[in-house]
Amino acid sequence: RISEGDSSAIMRLANYFLVILDEPDYEKAYLWFLVSAALLQEGGLEGRDEVEAQLESEKIIKIQKEAYDLFLNLPKNVKDNIKNGEN
Repeated sequence: RISEGDSSAIMRLANYFLVILDEPDYEKAYLWFLVSAALLQEGGLEGRDEVEAQLESEKIIKIQKEAYDLFLNLPKNVKDNIKNGEN
C-alpha cells in the first residue's frame, strides 16, 4: 500500500509491529514510527518516543539510519499526499 501512495499505511504498519503481534517488535515499530514522524503524521512523534524508550542506544542509531534511507526512497506520491493533507 505504501508503494501505491497510501501514506496512512505507514502508521498502520508501525502499530502492527507494536500492538497486533503477540510480542511487540520494537525495532520494526520504531523504524516505521520514525518515518511517520518525519512525515509529521498524527501520532508519529508520540509513537516514536514511546517505542524509543524500549530500545538500546546502539539499536536506535542503527534504526535511525535505516529509517532515513527508507524515507528518502518513499514514493513521491506518499510525500505529496502528506503535503496535500491526505492520509
